[in-house]
Amino acid sequence: MNTHETRQKANALLGQAETALAGGNVEEFERMIADAQAKMAEADKIDQAASQLKILKGEFSRRQGHRGIRPERHRRDQQGVV
Repeated sequence: MNTHETRQKANALLGQAETALAGGNVEEFERMIADAQAKMAEADKIDQAASQLKILKGEFSRRQGHRGIRPERHRRDQQGVV
């Protein structure tokens, strides 16, 4: 499941929680709110990790470029192919 789907499920839980509260079921409301918050936190954590990975890949690519070695050329040199 991707983070978009996780956020959609959290939003659906909020709607269900609102219905539970309107019906006077406070315990169910609180449970659903807690579940929605947990799903949002999970999605935020995944998005943050994906952003960090993207930044690190960009840094790695820039550093490879500073050496003047293209990654595919370096790979061929390591394999002994000229």
